[in-house]
Amino acid sequence: MKNNYFIGSALLALAAITTTAYAQASYQPGYVVTLAGDTVRGQVQEVSARRNSVLCRFRPAATGPITDYAPASLRAYGIVHGATYRARAVPPADPAAGASAPQQLFLEVLVPGPAQLYSSRDQPGHTRYFVAVGAPGARLRELAERREKTFGNGPDTYETRSLYRDTLAAALRACPAVQVQLPQLSFQQAALARVITQYNACVGGPAAVAAPPPARRPGAVLSVLAGYQAGTMKLSGGDSFFQLAPPLHQASPVAGLGLTLALPHTRRTMSVRLEATYAHEVYDGEYAGIPNTAALPTQRVNNYHFDLQYIHVPIMLRYTLMRSPRLRPFIEAGGVYHRLWQTKSTFSVQTGTGALVSLPYFAEGDVQYNQFGLQAGAGLSVPVIGERRLALLARVATSNGLSNYTGVASPITYFSVLLGLDVSKP
Repeated sequence: MKNNYFIGSALLALAAITTTAYAQASYQPGYVVTLAGDTVRGQVQEVSARRNSVLCRFRPAATGPITDYAPASLRAYGIVHGATYRARAVPPADPAAGASAPQQLFLEVLVPGPAQLYSSRDQPGHTRYFVAVGAPGARLRELAERREKTFGNGPDTYETRSLYRDTLAAALRACPAVQVQLPQLSFQQAALARVITQYNACVGGPAAVAAPPPARRPGAVLSVLAGYQAGTMKLSGGDSFFQLAPPLHQASPVAGLGLTLALPHTRRTMSVRLEATYAHEVYDGEYAGIPNTAALPTQRVNNYHFDLQYIHVPIMLRYTLMRSPRLRPFIEAGGVYHRLWQTKSTFSVQTGTGALVSLPYFAEGDVQYNQFGLQAGAGLSVPVIGERRLALLARVATSNGLSNYTGVASPITYFSVLLGLDVSKP
């Protein structure tokens, strides 16, 4: 019980620290450009691509007042060593839906120069790309690829129309060397950015090619895990042998591997976390007294012992509350698969007359080897070796337990504290 209290307290403390850290450190060094053309330096909050396109949250200093800017209130804003956004009037994504007026958004500048490539994320999570040729503020042209239904007498068929190629051909006609590449150009951000960069070099020379913002490509990160967990098993249902069982507790080390895969278009704030950890769990408990049942009228001592070896495989969605180079708090939640690797359960009874009976608690056919549950937690990570990070994690997890015996439940609740060290770079 003390183990559960300790780990539960760690979970609460870590959650409080995470909330405070997010409030303070989700801001990055940045700037805003006012409508009058003045540049004001301070700190900009970086969240998701969608939020960044509709709102700029700015403060002049860590203790300064916070101001929310809509796209109509600024010319641009940016994050030092990060993304730059310009306020532009964007045509509706689907004019057929009834929206005809342009919407003011902050567009991310993917490629600056004589020709600019912009992107934005709309509400359904779709990325839109735009090209403009000329000074900042020049006409925007959307680069689109549409899948349209073709009509006929047979089954429905669809055709992909690469409208972006014609748009680029008209916008970039000043450079014939680029034109020859367009018929085979794929509708991917890297390919679009490459063509725009080549056009800028073609019409303005190398000096017209500005260095793009640092790439933010999703990457898989492998880490090793080690820590400590406490578990509580509760037996219920069935006959008196099950009903008399107290909560059974265990505490054990846990170790394994983890893999983090950042999701695209989320500024690495969202990622999928997959782990596999091993734990040797020994649950013990004792009931002593006179059962309130006519079938067991004498003083007795029941001893419960479960020796279990598990492979725990959680898969979770992790949300990083900030992308600070130093402190990065995160929260995570998902499902977990518990594979019972080996099991040994014994139940012994010592009556008031001194008789001792010992037998397996569950027969082989009554054991459930594939178990499932939920898992959630919070953590903090700090850099330790280059881009590799060390994370402190606190978690709670559930399992439907090992009982496959009709009418008997054996749910398990886990509390754990772990350290995770990246062994690969993002």
